[in-house]
Amino acid sequence: MLTVITTKEIKSLDLIKLAYEEYVKIYLRPLKKIKTYYDGTKPVLEGDDLFCSISHSGKYTLCAIASAPVGVDIEKMLDRDFAHMSKRFIGKEITDKEEFYANWTRAEARFKCEGGDVLSILKQDNSHIPTFRFINGYSISICSKSKNRPMFTHIF
Repeated sequence: MLTVITTKEIKSLDLIKLAYEEYVKIYLRPLKKIKTYYDGTKPVLEGDDLFCSISHSGKYTLCAIASAPVGVDIEKMLDRDFAHMSKRFIGKEITDKEEFYANWTRAEARFKCEGGDVLSILKQDNSHIPTFRFINGYSISICSKSKNRPMFTHIF
């Protein structure tokens, strides 16, 4: 799985194409002619047996390409009424900003990977989904059916 993060102003479908080109180089796969489009609100990478997901927050855009279904979410960790929001949407009170955003991004990533109802996913235990905080002030979660660990790269 390859995860690409950029601050570059780029259309989502163009970023998916760039990420795909990086993926085939890294994993030594033949470059195929692909087509990217949206099926409703979900991006699709057609022409290879790969899956993609995309997320935007603040100045960042995050894209993942994987050999199995994948979902990614990035959120800028803003100050909010976490106690109220977490009781309403997550079903338990959370007052810690990082814990709240970890729960939120995990649920969003799982929803993008598996589908379903995001509000019910928010109330489930999603602690098995990895969360990363290598960008100060942002929470990133990645859910995938792939056994490969995410590899990160940055496109400037």
